[in-house]
Amino acid sequence: DAVSEAPAWARKVPGPGGALIPELWTAGIESTEADRVALTIVHCQPNRNWLEALQAADLSSAAGVGGPIRQAPDADAVSWAIYLQRYVPFGPGVVPVGEVSEIAGDNALYARDRLEEVRDSWQGGFWELDVHAAFRARGWTLRVDPALEVEHRNGYSPAEFVRQRFRHGLLFGRGRADAMPVARRAAYRVLSPAIPLLFGRKVVQRALAWAPARPHLIGAAPWLILFLMAWSAGEVAGANGRRAS
Repeated sequence: DAVSEAPAWARKVPGPGGALIPELWTAGIESTEADRVALTIVHCQPNRNWLEALQAADLSSAAGVGGPIRQAPDADAVSWAIYLQRYVPFGPGVVPVGEVSEIAGDNALYARDRLEEVRDSWQGGFWELDVHAAFRARGWTLRVDPALEVEHRNGYSPAEFVRQRFRHGLLFGRGRADAMPVARRAAYRVLSPAIPLLFGRKVVQRALAWAPARPHLIGAAPWLILFLMAWSAGEVAGANGRRAS
């Protein structure tokens, strides 16, 4: 049921070499002019009615609308490890319908006028947590529309995802530390080696709480540990001052 090829009206926008997905999203947003901006990635394949659902989604009372991300039925252990780390909170039956605190940028629709008002939050890369925090600071909300459903079909090799997780963690840790007051930043840096344990516990708790994920947790565990360590190593390095290269 996934869209297999781009429509004739689609336009390819070159991105900077080696760019991370949030940086590509920024380049994509900058290249558009419509009053609605949708984001996704190649690993999240939309249903055939996804474009129609984007057009019909109600943005009158929300700055952004997200949709569920289901796992492919033939997913292997690597794909499940990625899904458990990234997408369980947005799985069908997990993510609530209606107003929510977060949506996944991998399957999201935003009102352009709201994005323009918080432009500073995504100029260096569209990190949805930062953008959504800017929305909340203005009293704006996010919603989930179940019609905006996509399917996660992993295309990363384990090595590629390890590199991606490390680089994402590096930028996240650096940005988080830079935004903190001096005393809190010092505490964050001292406690940063505990990040793998805290992050891993959170991921496992989410997986155990969702019945469809439980049968895959043991098989995915070795890859999940590797991917969590890659992110955590990046976040620790970023929190302690290492710059992205």
